[in-house]
Formats: sequence, structure tokens, C-alpha cells
Amino acid sequence: MHEIFKSYDVRGIYPEQLNEDRAYAIAQAYVRRFRPRNVALGHDVRTSSPSLCQAVADGLQDAGVDVIDIVSDLAELAPGKPALSTDMLYFAVGKYRYDGGIIVTASHNPPEYNGMKLVRKGPVAISADTGLLDLRDLVARGSRPLKRHPRGRRRRKKILREYVRQVCSFADPAHIKPLRIVVDGQFGMAVLVAREVLRELDVGVEVLAELHAEPDGRFPLGPPDPLLPRSRQEIAEAVQGSAERYGKPADLGVAWDADADRCFFFDEQGEFVPAYYTTALLAAAMLDRTAGDDAEIVLHDARLRWAIEETVRAHGGVPVCTKAGHAFIKERMRAEKALFAGESSGHYYFRDFFFADNGMIPFVVMLQYLSRQGRLCSEVVADLSARYPIAAEMNFHLARPDDRGDNIDGLSVDLGDWRFNLRASGTEPLLRLNVEARDEKLVQEKAEALAQALHDILGARRP
Repeated sequence: MHEIFKSYDVRGIYPEQLNEDRAYAIAQAYVRRFRPRNVALGHDVRTSSPSLCQAVADGLQDAGVDVIDIVSDLAELAPGKPALSTDMLYFAVGKYRYDGGIIVTASHNPPEYNGMKLVRKGPVAISADTGLLDLRDLVARGSRPLKRHPRGRRRRKKILREYVRQVCSFADPAHIKPLRIVVDGQFGMAVLVAREVLRELDVGVEVLAELHAEPDGRFPLGPPDPLLPRSRQEIAEAVQGSAERYGKPADLGVAWDADADRCFFFDEQGEFVPAYYTTALLAAAMLDRTAGDDAEIVLHDARLRWAIEETVRAHGGVPVCTKAGHAFIKERMRAEKALFAGESSGHYYFRDFFFADNGMIPFVVMLQYLSRQGRLCSEVVADLSARYPIAAEMNFHLARPDDRGDNIDGLSVDLGDWRFNLRASGTEPLLRLNVEARDEKLVQEKAEALAQALHDILGARRP
């Protein structure tokens, strides 16, 4: 049971590791630990999510807590599949000031997995450092179920209209050109939401193709994670061949993971834009949008740094490096009152979105940024990649998994003309290596040398 409690959330294989009984117990532990009066609740498109969500609702209601189903208007857009994105749950908790929120989701994991992301009022993320391990211990203790009278009530709350308006507030429609795009929802809810966002903006953006737009929790093409090369191949090819396939060349490709809280971009040639460069571009756009007398803080993780730090300074901001992981970044954002934060994993966080991550706001910000630049996406990215070349992130399994430690997030070494970061994944039993340099040849040379050293010293092997 302990293995399902990760650094930032709960995840495990259904039903062996995470099932309805454990979901009920986690909900009850949540009440014991945080004592909410009401909790917003939702789930993603996975086939096991509705029954796990019902178990969570029962656990909350039996403990006397009112449950608000955040089904949104998406139940009408996708009849019979009333799922929602993770950032919609965050929006509901923040906008309507609920005492907490739980969404049943395993994000980009394969279909046999499921899990939960839990927040307190705010929405303040619950991590290993802020109560998640307390929930683990309460569940392990096997306390008698809380049975309070009267039982908590359950009601529905539609949020789509207000959520879309909040997303669109991050861009000025007058500065968005009628770009042509290809979108990929990875069988989650993202494309359905993106349609509503574009309808609200009403700026003539033309969607040439929608890939994997209909929700399907079986994820028939594999893990719904655009960071995986095999998961982004189809959209890359669709953008690259858009002139022949659709009669018009695309300006941009956009993909989301299954729970739609991460956003990824492809240039007009179908080339994937690493989230490292996307973070720098979004930081520039956000700083230009809020230019004022006071220097705004932008947070970033330690994996890759130089392009972000130097771009932020060039636009009048203050870059601050912090520990990776959504719960840790949100906590630091609140402490610093940071304007924006980005991770190399494709999570982007916004002060004006309750200090939470969102997958749709980067979409509208990027549409406006490219429109105002008046340049091709590939040209904008090339300005960064030429100055700050990086090696593709390498992942490693260890011969002895216990060797990876718990605090490797902070192992960053700067050697002048190149640097690297080595950290343990917070969601998978892997070591992740990131390398950057001032020269393309140097970055590849050092990346391979480090990979060989990890193999020789620790017995690390790449998947």
C-alpha cells in the first residue's frame, strides 16, 4: 500500500494497488487530517475513474463532508463521459473557495494505472512534505470508518463557461492572428476544451486537424504523454505534411497529456519544442504582459536553466530556481508571489490562476506571443536553441533502485561552458539526467560521457 503514495500524488495499478476500498480509506483519511466542510470532486477519462470517484465521494459523505461534483458542461460536450481536466478541478477550488479538492487521475500513466491529486483550500497542493504521508499512515493504521450524521450532501457544479473566460483573460484577442493549428488531445478532454476556448476568443484561428480528440480512457495508442517520442509522432507528421493533407500549411501544433494539465508545442515544420524553451518564451510573454515598476519573479526547476534565466533577466524579471514537482513549485510561488513558473516536464504555473498549473493558458499565451512576434515558431525557437543547446533528457533504471536516494533533485553541477542536473523522478522509479552547454557538439559529448559514467559506477541502464 505504501508504494502508491508518491512525492506529489497517489498513483498505482488498478485494482491491485489502488481500488475502491483504498480510495474510500484515503478520502476518510483526508477528512481526518484536513477537516474540510466541503470538497470539490472530479475524475479523468480512465475506465476505472468513475467507480474510484464514487468510492471517494462515499468516503467523504460518510464523514459528513459535502461533495461538489465538478462535472462542468463537458458532460454535454461528451455525452456519457462527464470527465474533466485536472486544472479545472484547481479552478473550481480556487474560484468558489471550497475547502479542498480531489481529482481521480493518473495523468499520463498507462491505462492500467489510476491515482489521485489532492489539494486543500487555495488550492494548495498536498505533497509528501505537506500531509500526503500523513494520509498514508492514517490509511495504514486501519482506523474505524467515520460515520457521521447527517451524511454529507452531494451536488453538481458546472464551471466550463467561467473556466474558459479565466483562460482567455490571459490573452488579448486583438493581438492574436488567425493562425492555422493542429491539435492532439491524447484521448483526454483537452481538445473539447480547446474548442470552447477558441470559440470564446473568436479570432479566426483555424484548426486544420484534431487528433485523438474523443475521450477514450483505454488510451489505445499507449501512454498519453507527449513527452514520449512515440506519442507525439502522429502530430509531428500531421503538422509537417499539413499543406498536402489539409491544403494549408500549419503554423503550430499543440498537444496535451490525458488530464490536460500539461501543454506541448510543435513548430510549423513539425519539430517538437522542448518545454525548456517553451518556459523561456512563456516567461518573456508573461513579463511583457505585466511590465511595470517592480521586477516580477519567475520560477524554474533545476534541470535546465540558462535559457530561462537569461531570457527572464532580459525582460526585466528575476529568475529563481526551485525544486521540481507541482506541489513544491506552488508552495514556493506563494511564498515569492511569483508571476509564472515552468518545468521541463511541460507544467506551467500562473499567479493569476491561483498559483496553480494549467494546460490551456499556455495555449492562448503562445498564440498571442507568436502573433505579436510576426515570425515563424521555428525561428523564435532557433534563437534559443542556437545559444542554449541541450541534450535530450536521459532516463535510467538502477541495478539497485534504493541507490537513487531521496534528495537527488538538488544535484546540479555548473562547469562554466556546460552543466548537468541529475535527479530522481517523483512519479517513476527512474533517474533523470539533463545536460546543457554553450555548444552543440559539447553538450552531446558530455551527455554521453555522463551516461557511461552512470552505467559504470551505479549500474544504471537506459530503458
